Amino acid sequence: MLKHTEIDSRLERYVRYCLKNMTSNIDLSDKRCSEFGVSARQLRRLTKLYLGLMPKDFARVLRFQTTLKAMSIGGHTPVWVGHYYDQPHFIREFKRLSGFTPAKFNGLSVLYNQRSST
Repeated sequence: MLKHTEIDSRLERYVRYCLKNMTSNIDLSDKRCSEFGVSARQLRRLTKLYLGLMPKDFARVLRFQTTLKAMSIGGHTPVWVGHYYDQPHFIREFKRLSGFTPAKFNGLSVLYNQRSST
């Protein structure tokens, strides 16, 4: 049987903040981190320990996952709108995290290839 593991409430507040502010720049100043109940340095340690990533990297991955979900759903609005500053920023981040440009990724991935699903 699996045991329920306790999630550090400070880390949980940070994750909620990232989810709520995904479309804006993530602020990790000491003042903002104090709202989570930690210093900026403590937040770096907590995210590295529990998430395996630094705080900004975690926020980037979270935004990337949201973009992938939007790509799978499709729609009329480009997926980068509302999550990235502009299209070049989106392409640069997408390539950094996936190793491919969005167009190349769409061609390679059965899940996100809109042409194969019609």
